[in-house]
Amino acid sequence: MDICNSNSINFDHITELQDQLGFDNMVNLFLKFNQELDALMVQISIIEPGSVDFEKLIGKVHQSAGSAAALGIIGIHRQLNLVETLAKSGKWDALRSELERLTTTWQVIKITLNNNGLLEN
Repeated sequence: MDICNSNSINFDHITELQDQLGFDNMVNLFLKFNQELDALMVQISIIEPGSVDFEKLIGKVHQSAGSAAALGIIGIHRQLNLVETLAKSGKWDALRSELERLTTTWQVIKITLNNNGLLEN
């Protein structure tokens, strides 16, 4: 399966964002999302089932999924929706497996975004 295919990033949407916000503002949004998602993946990897922060984590996953959709990063949006569903259903083994896929997908997409001037190394 191709992790980063033509459906993973909506570059038409990104072009529209650039037209609306300007390139620098758009890049700042991508950089902020990069930090947000990297931090979220760390939180997911260390959270314990039933902890008091669990509901807050689900909220953050949902928020990041919305951010990904707003930025046109469709592949990450889909992955985060799946992570959210698995977390809500308590399927921890599947959640850990999906976290690995999310991490791999994000790394590939980050390279693509970086190659298009949207992220820094």
